[in-house]
Amino acid sequence: FVRYAFLILAGDAPDKDRENPLAPALFREISKAYASLTEEGARKNFEKYGNPDGPVQTKVGIALHPAIVSSRSGRLTFLCCFFAVIIGVPLSVVCCLGGHGISANGVSGETLRIYHAVLGSDVS
Repeated sequence: FVRYAFLILAGDAPDKDRENPLAPALFREISKAYASLTEEGARKNFEKYGNPDGPVQTKVGIALHPAIVSSRSGRLTFLCCFFAVIIGVPLSVVCCLGGHGISANGVSGETLRIYHAVLGSDVS
């Protein structure tokens, strides 16, 4: 029964259905499902990892110039610059904007002026 269903679904193979742009992806999924049902190794991988191909790993990294990471001083300089940007930029924004034109309840004075101009001065 499984083989019969696979043969029916495999009729959408990329070489037979050239007009369907999704045919290669669908065929790959059908082939993986068939393998996980019929092959013992693929079945064990699917039970253990949720994928008939086995464990899937994703690597995430940051590309840095070798001069930065090759020496201790380069790494120290990079870390100092990194933390200066992460801490310094938000701190400078807060210092520049802090307290100027803010009402007692924390609303910008500009926002209050627009609000009163649109809705009228009788709204408090």
